[in-house]
Amino acid sequence: MRRRLFSGDVNSAGPYVEVVAAVTRHLPVFSEDFVFSGQVEPYFEFEALVTAAVRTFDTLRFPLWKAFGGCGSTPNSFARVLDRITLPSELADLGRRSHALFLEAKEYCHCIQHYAHFGARLPFARVTLLPADLWSMSAKIPDNPSAKAYDLFTFDRDLDALSFGWEFASGTINALDQVVRALPMRSTAEQPGT
Repeated sequence: MRRRLFSGDVNSAGPYVEVVAAVTRHLPVFSEDFVFSGQVEPYFEFEALVTAAVRTFDTLRFPLWKAFGGCGSTPNSFARVLDRITLPSELADLGRRSHALFLEAKEYCHCIQHYAHFGARLPFARVTLLPADLWSMSAKIPDNPSAKAYDLFTFDRDLDALSFGWEFASGTINALDQVVRALPMRSTAEQPGT
């Protein structure tokens, strides 16, 4: 019996839906939960996302440094900028959350790019049937990327690359939005072309 995949267009849905589509198209469904190996695409997408988050925060250090008290050259990392400036009170909590998000994203990036690419030994997808005959897929990522070794990774937190990646993306976008809103406005006399 073929189950309904999801409501939407498979061709524009990304690697998660593509994996589930392949599973439900090629395998008879006798189980409501199984592992599908050889699925590297979600891991490559996760790597791209955390790399983009790290680069975004590292780029954000320039306007932060200029707007909130930096003297001399801009420090070479987002974390160092946050340590050396005084954020206005409306950004203090955001600064703490963004710092934690940046450090976690950087840990995943560092591990993936230099020690243990998740798509090399973790390329599996867990596919589960949900109520209403909908399939769900998860690509597990380790709790402890700082271990830097496949044999030392733990999965106790049951982290999924898509869900965790969404946290990185939404946290990054939120930080950008709040910083842009808090940056001091330049006077009309300073605007180019006036």
